[in-house]
Amino acid sequence: MIKQSLLLLTIMLFTTCDTTGQDPDLKSFIKQLRAGRDILIENKTLSEEFDFTRIMPSNPVSEVMQQTRYNASVTFKNCVFEREVRAYATDDKGMKYSTMFQGNLSFLGCTFKEPVTFRACSILGKTVFSGSLFEKTANFEECSFSQQAWFNRCIFHGELRFQNAFFMQQAGFLDAASDVGSSFQGTTFNATAQFSNTRFFGYTDFSLVNWNGDCFFNYAEIRGRSVFSSADFKQHATFISVIFEQSEIMNCSFFGKTDFSKSSATKQMKHGQNYFLHNPPDLSMFENDKTSVEE
Repeated sequence: MIKQSLLLLTIMLFTTCDTTGQDPDLKSFIKQLRAGRDILIENKTLSEEFDFTRIMPSNPVSEVMQQTRYNASVTFKNCVFEREVRAYATDDKGMKYSTMFQGNLSFLGCTFKEPVTFRACSILGKTVFSGSLFEKTANFEECSFSQQAWFNRCIFHGELRFQNAFFMQQAGFLDAASDVGSSFQGTTFNATAQFSNTRFFGYTDFSLVNWNGDCFFNYAEIRGRSVFSSADFKQHATFISVIFEQSEIMNCSFFGKTDFSKSSATKQMKHGQNYFLHNPPDLSMFENDKTSVEE
């Protein structure tokens, strides 16, 4: 009975994504996806909601999760999405729908005017969102990136969510900017993570992060309150010429070289109960009245 219900639900989801009356560009894109062909769309404005969980039939991966899989690589370049883009959804019965991309997933220089949700996705190829503008929430919670993932020069006007994401290879956020708030809590970076020259405003959360490769925050501006506590830095942690506002780096383990040279705090830098395998970093560049060190 349960299997029959799941099959009926899958058929309903498949048939509800009828292409009749859709934008011709979107209709053509969906047709190519269903045929398993690689996709490249450039310089288009898509005025309809785009939901990866409903284009293809999904398969159960657990009692509460269905997954849709795409074999082809998907590339959008200089496109504008006027409605929501989604690769994760839940229904009124609590069933969750996620997406696996077995090829590359690229949105180059795109503009997203409504929320973007790639929560719990698995991306086996390269991920590229470089140069894109997110006007609303960008949700990549619990996302798994098997190859390089690039978010360089992205601008996030809405909330940025990467909680519990998993990066197998290099991750790049070079020259990116987040206006409202950002969370990478519980994320794992297994290779180099590049956050140099980023600008974070609002609350920024890097707590409980596993930095298994080198991490770079050189020349970043981290305005508002930021938290790096209870994190493990297995390789080099480089924070050269960073402007902090009010930051906490507590209960962390540093196993590689740690460098805060030429950095500053406009309000407070709070350190304490951190473990350093090598010599503790020089913190003399922070003004005494703005530095709190707890033993």
